[in-house]
Amino acid sequence: MGFSFGLFRFLTFGNLFILGIFLVIMLMSLAFTPALSMALVYLVLMGGSFYHNILSSQLQRALLEPGYTPKPSFAQRMNVTQLVGFIYAALVLVNALFSRFVPEEDLTKAIEMSGPQAAELTPELLRNVMTTVSVLLGLHALAVAVNCSLSRKYMREWRNRQQKKENDLFQDEM
Repeated sequence: MGFSFGLFRFLTFGNLFILGIFLVIMLMSLAFTPALSMALVYLVLMGGSFYHNILSSQLQRALLEPGYTPKPSFAQRMNVTQLVGFIYAALVLVNALFSRFVPEEDLTKAIEMSGPQAAELTPELLRNVMTTVSVLLGLHALAVAVNCSLSRKYMREWRNRQQKKENDLFQDEM
């Protein structure tokens, strides 16, 4: 099918793995989260993105195996989860960008509040860690957004195939 389909497959399964890890971490930390409402928003968006990748794998199967037909509500679920995936990617990207601009004073306060266990932690080290995490989260957001975009493209292709199949069936009946 080409490079873009291979990229679509790679991103789908890579995102399933990464989002699966994030979901497990989020579920485990839910009990200790003081801002439960924000954590639940992230959990819903992550879960929707995870489900989008599951639907993307079904779309790939439908494109590769002509005999496979997904459930009738597949197209609607795919559209909704694409939107959720784009929202999740935008939220992660915004958070990654804003974490790069944390003032030095706030980093120093965070280290002081950490207590004696953070004695060897310096603001420069914390800044380097935050930069690395920001870049990785930005790449993750980009991967989710590109996957949503590619799934939109291949969803159109699948619909065109379905329409052609229906037209051929209608022509055969006449």
